[in-house]
Amino acid sequence: MSEPNHITRNNHYVPRFYLRLWSGNGNTIQVFNGVIKNAAMRGWRNRSIRGTACWSNFYTDTVDGQDDDKFERLLHDYEDATKRVIDKLNGPIVLDESDISTLVQFAIVQAVRTPSFMSFSQELIERTLQPALGEVVKTLEKELDDGSIFERGVALTKNVRPGIRSMLMNIEVDSQIPAVKAETCAGRHNYIAIALRIIEGKVGKLLKSCNWMLLKSPKMLLTSDNPVTFLHIHGGGKWSVGLAEGLINYPTLAYMPVTPHYVLFTRIGCSRQEMESVVLGEDLYRVIQKGTVFNARRYVYGRTQEPCVGAWRPQIVNPDAYDLLDEERINWHQSNAGLEEGFSYLPGFDAL
Repeated sequence: MSEPNHITRNNHYVPRFYLRLWSGNGNTIQVFNGVIKNAAMRGWRNRSIRGTACWSNFYTDTVDGQDDDKFERLLHDYEDATKRVIDKLNGPIVLDESDISTLVQFAIVQAVRTPSFMSFSQELIERTLQPALGEVVKTLEKELDDGSIFERGVALTKNVRPGIRSMLMNIEVDSQIPAVKAETCAGRHNYIAIALRIIEGKVGKLLKSCNWMLLKSPKMLLTSDNPVTFLHIHGGGKWSVGLAEGLINYPTLAYMPVTPHYVLFTRIGCSRQEMESVVLGEDLYRVIQKGTVFNARRYVYGRTQEPCVGAWRPQIVNPDAYDLLDEERINWHQSNAGLEEGFSYLPGFDAL
C-alpha cells in the first residue's frame, strides 16, 4: 500500500500561532537553551519560529505498516478553537465562560503534547503499566489453570486493527507449560495513547472541574517548551514542578501563560470565591515566572531577553548531553518504528 501524501511530519509540540504571540515580528522569538554544547552558545538567541519547538515525526504513529498523523490532526482542532478565543483578548470583547473552558481544554492538551510529557509517560509505563500487566498475567494464569480462558478464547493474543487510544503490548498464552507472558514498550504509540487517556479521562475531568481565572500580568510573562506548569507547594518556602507528584498530594497551582500579558491560572481544590480574590501581584508574578523557567524541559521563550532566566537556571555546558538530546530527536521516528514492531494492540486494556 502506498503511504498517504498528506502526513504532517514537522510537528510543533508548542503551536506556532502560540509562539508568535511572543514574537516582535511574527517570524522569530527569543530562545534560552538550557543545555548547550559550548560556552560560545551562552545567552539568549533569536530563532525562527518555524524551527522552534518542533520535532520531526513526533506524533507520526505507525499503523499497519503505514505512517499516520491522527494525533496531529486532533491537536489542530484544539488549536483552531483556541486561536479564536485569543483573538478576543486583543479586542474589546470580554471572554465568557465558554471561552475560558476552551482555554482550559487547550491547556490540558498542551500539557501532554510535549517531549517533557513523553518522558513522563515512559516513566509512567515503568511505574504503573508494568505492575498492571503483572496483575493481568496473574488473572490469565488463574483462568489458564481452571480452563475458563478457553471458554472465551484467547483474544488478547490476536493482532486487532489498532485505534489511536489502544495500548501497544503483547500477551502470550502457552497452554502447554502453562504460562502467560506479557510485555509492553515505552514508545511513541503508547505515549500518544496515554496522552489521550489523560485528556479524556479522570485527570482531564479533574482539571476541567477546577475554577480557572484569566489573570492580567503587570509585566511580560515568559513561556517555554513545556508551557503548562503544575507547581506543588511543600511549605517552608519549598516547591516543585511537574506531574510526578500528582495533582492533589500538595497544594498545587496550575497555570499556562496564554499570551505575554495573560495567564490562565487555578489552584486545584479552591472555590470560585477563593479564586476570584486572587490578584497577580509582584509575589505571584515571580512565582509564576520562576515556575515557568524550572518547568521547561530545555527551552525558555520570551518576547525579550530576560536576565533572570540565566540567574535562576544557569545554562549547562555539556557536549555529550547536547548530542544525546539531538540524537533522540533525529532518530525518533526510526527508533520507535523498530521498537514497536511486532507488538499487538489491546483496546480493552486501561491501566491508567
